[in-house]
Amino acid sequence: MRARDEAVEREISPQRLVHYRDNWYLDAWCHLRNDLRSFAVDAIRRAEILEQPAKNVSEKTLDDVLGAGYGIFSGQRVS
Repeated sequence: MRARDEAVEREISPQRLVHYRDNWYLDAWCHLRNDLRSFAVDAIRRAEILEQPAKNVSEKTLDDVLGAGYGIFSGQRVS
């Protein structure tokens, strides 16, 4: 976790990149948490492409769940 300067390995299904207030974020389905999460791109230390297909999440769901965290939609939260 970034707040504790601790690395956590996760398998994610990337959905979209968002540029907000001079920072880039990757909105993705987190298979570890079984939920949508937003990751600061500058905090990602390593990435690799896996064989299994990514989970697809609709744009409306992304906006509903994560949008408010960017202050641009009326969403629920950004984790």
